[in-house]
Amino acid sequence: MHMLLLSLVLGSSGGMDGGAMEGPPPVVLAATRAPRLMIRLQDLEATADAVQRQARLDALMLAAGAPAGARLHWLRPQAAGGELVRLEGVAPAQEAALLQRLSAQPGVLWLERDGRNSIGPGPRLPSVRMEEP
Repeated sequence: MHMLLLSLVLGSSGGMDGGAMEGPPPVVLAATRAPRLMIRLQDLEATADAVQRQARLDALMLAAGAPAGARLHWLRPQAAGGELVRLEGVAPAQEAALLQRLSAQPGVLWLERDGRNSIGPGPRLPSVRMEEP
């Protein structure tokens, strides 16, 4: 879809400079969504800045024996005292085991997946016929 839009914007020239594209078109991989997690850490001060929070998460991943390249990326604090983070660089097959190891670490009060709430169509109600008086 993006390649189609890009080709429409750039026209048939294949580039901004008017030259033809060389080689095969680039392959666009579908983006995978990294899971978002909610975590509450003991002794994390409310005044801690983003750098301090990220350093604490990095130390937590190291202590949990996370695979190389895995990272908890700090997104923002939450009202309940937790932190919203994104888990990056972990294969889906390794994710559950890593989350168990993370939640078992000292200083982790709770850890859970962030579920996005949405309003669906709701329950199907039985039809009611109104009688006219």
